[in-house]
Amino acid sequence: MNILHITREAVCAQDDQMNDLRLQLALTPADTLRTLAEKIISCGFLQFSSSYPVQTAYAQEQPILRIQADLTDAAGKTCVEFLIAPTTLLSACLPDMQLAFRLQKHADAAQTPSASLSQEQAIARARQFAAGLPSHGIPLKTEALSVRFCQADALSRTLGLPGAHWAVMFAYDTPQDMVMSPDEVLILLDAVSGKAVLATLM
Repeated sequence: MNILHITREAVCAQDDQMNDLRLQLALTPADTLRTLAEKIISCGFLQFSSSYPVQTAYAQEQPILRIQADLTDAAGKTCVEFLIAPTTLLSACLPDMQLAFRLQKHADAAQTPSASLSQEQAIARARQFAAGLPSHGIPLKTEALSVRFCQADALSRTLGLPGAHWAVMFAYDTPQDMVMSPDEVLILLDAVSGKAVLATLM
């Protein structure tokens, strides 16, 4: 079990004084973003106001989901807007196990782009692209080394890449006696179109 540390902003002075602004949830490595959203809603941790009816969750300064107080489905259940795939494992989108909710107005919330490419699709497309790179015939290992959702982070800014991306890293099954051959490959995919925008052999 892993402990996720969650914080939120106070909607008013009374909220700040009377209610908890911090929450800890016990989660398993198999839990997804959808599971997390359901747990947060069910425990009543989030608070809203008429001026700020939207709570957006940020992981490492990247928005990953949004909850709107007055947005419910036909059964009266609170709707969640996922800004990355809801099936994303928490180990991929919350590597430091820290999540921060920030209050937003309706107008503010619409400015955040979302991703249409799921984590599973990103891995499959990255593997397909990596297979076409020059690797001296060395195959990729079965599992991806790491999968990360990137949006306006340090890597994206350094490379001058706008929008959201999936960063997928694979290791090559390189024999120990083979020199001058790649050990790993990093693929950056556009999170909306799924196109590879960068490939780096390491």
